[in-house]
Amino acid sequence: MTLLFAVFLIAHGLVHLAIYAAPVNPDQPVPFDPGHSWALGRDRTATAARSGSVALACAVAAAYSAAGWMLAINATTWAAVAGIAAVLGLVLKGLWFHPWLTFGVAIDIAIAVTVLVGWPASL
Repeated sequence: MTLLFAVFLIAHGLVHLAIYAAPVNPDQPVPFDPGHSWALGRDRTATAARSGSVALACAVAAAYSAAGWMLAINATTWAAVAGIAAVLGLVLKGLWFHPWLTFGVAIDIAIAVTVLVGWPASL
């Protein structure tokens, strides 16, 4: 169970990179544009907004990956790092929200709650 959850944390972190840092192809536009943030407004350039989303996605991926590796090696502070990763993920998805990200928001909330209540104790 521990190893499975560790792999899940790492995979969830890497999905952030796949979504936010994917190369932009103007010939094949996608519905979700990480270069546009509803919260940052239209006065920001798409390049600056995209750079911000990619930087934050890298931080989320790094934090989730670190939490997963820490859990895999049985480090006691994995939960704190996972909690930080969940909060960073919620900030990222909040600033660059799209309905397609709703499942990711639910995962981040579930991880944050799991960390806060210390469940399951077997991890």
